[in-house]
Amino acid sequence: MADTNPASDNLKLGDYDFLPVLFRHLKRILADNTEYFEQYTYKAVYKKLYDGFTLMLSTIDSLEEGAILLAQAAPLYDYSSDVKGNGYRSLLRLVEQCLRSVTDLSAYCQTHRDRFYFRSHHYSLEVEAFSNVFQRTSQLLQFAKIVIEDSVPDNLFPESFDSKVMLEVEQVDRECFYGRTLGFQFSNGLRHFLQVVCVAMASFAEGYHRHKFSSVACATVSVLNSGKYTVNPEMRAKMIVDVTQKTNMEFCKAFWSLTEGYGIQHVPLLVCSAMKVNRVFHIPPDPFELLTLSGESISIAPPCSWSGLAPVQVRLLSYEWRKGQSKDGKEHHGRSAKPKSDGVLLHVHGGGFVAQSSKSHEMYLRKWAYELGVPILSIDYSLAPEAPFPRALEECFFVYAWCLNNFHQLGTTGKCFCFSLATSAGGNLCVSLSMRAAEYGIRVPDSILTAYAPFNVQWVPSPSRLLSLMTRCYLLEYWVRA
Repeated sequence: MADTNPASDNLKLGDYDFLPVLFRHLKRILADNTEYFEQYTYKAVYKKLYDGFTLMLSTIDSLEEGAILLAQAAPLYDYSSDVKGNGYRSLLRLVEQCLRSVTDLSAYCQTHRDRFYFRSHHYSLEVEAFSNVFQRTSQLLQFAKIVIEDSVPDNLFPESFDSKVMLEVEQVDRECFYGRTLGFQFSNGLRHFLQVVCVAMASFAEGYHRHKFSSVACATVSVLNSGKYTVNPEMRAKMIVDVTQKTNMEFCKAFWSLTEGYGIQHVPLLVCSAMKVNRVFHIPPDPFELLTLSGESISIAPPCSWSGLAPVQVRLLSYEWRKGQSKDGKEHHGRSAKPKSDGVLLHVHGGGFVAQSSKSHEMYLRKWAYELGVPILSIDYSLAPEAPFPRALEECFFVYAWCLNNFHQLGTTGKCFCFSLATSAGGNLCVSLSMRAAEYGIRVPDSILTAYAPFNVQWVPSPSRLLSLMTRCYLLEYWVRA
């Protein structure tokens, strides 16, 4: 089969000059496999292989056209010439990984299809799954093309858009992304982790919908069903898509709080480093004075929206007992305190603003406290819907300002004050309170590390919204705060 678009090699694609080569190489392998399996379509399993390769071959030109367009447009939306990053580059990374995964699969079939140990049934399912991914990815790139046409350089979000486009995006079939190809765009380690999460979600969903009023029965059914969702990725995909499209907030709260129940909350005690300090305490809702960077004194008011004045609960973790961390100032188990640390981490947990706590994240917080050798303060902010926005932001900002006045109680000099990995809703809160700190003219954190944090909670088209169709389980929490 001749290359359908050889001129693409002459395009100036900058960092993506390799794309035409990948496409050309894959086209040759797909064409060869299609020609081979066409001879054996009388066999059901070979017919499935033939159909899969044929579908990918018929889709690849559209996929290449969309990828070339994105490669040309992506540089227009970079943060700067030195910081090359935006959602279109992420979509291109997705396309690249898709091409490499399909190439590996197709090349294996091409090399081993004549051998007696070739597992034709297994690879027919793999080819069928990736042919669906090919179709959906091409569909996503077509939507990305529409967004680019309605946008201007330096702005990922079009100023005006047709709501029908968003409705079409929301109707994209996402089932293929949660089955056999789950996490193909990620590393092996993360791929396995995602599989565990998705198996847990699918099995828990079945148990929850059957026995949501009995935690013991729900846990039992969830454990018993986990096996079938592990060995049957198609069934897992159907359940996850059904859950993400039809679930309610109560399910989200129950699933995200799994690590605080069913005995899982005791796991950190068994597998993680022991903490010399793991103390939960409350910061009283009393106003206090704080110096700004210019030397002026301002008053920090306690959080009061919705539920009125109330203390804010926090958890202090430290691998070593340091000066200032004891409430009474006495020795700790007969040992003298270590000197204060120069650094401290402030942690704000995720959970869609409706679930989880510092306890949910204790597993990795203990590891960080041990490896970094600094105290960590995690905030248990009030949760929606009982305490909607802006209660959580008020509480986090109040704790942050309190820390600036009370480093001595945390066992640190405060020389380096950072926000640790804040996931999802926690990332939103960390960035928000940093902006508020800058607005107040007080010290801002030295660094912020966030992960999959929603910052623009609007129903508008964007590259990140297209990407979220492949990780819909995280998107559940975005609408909660709106």
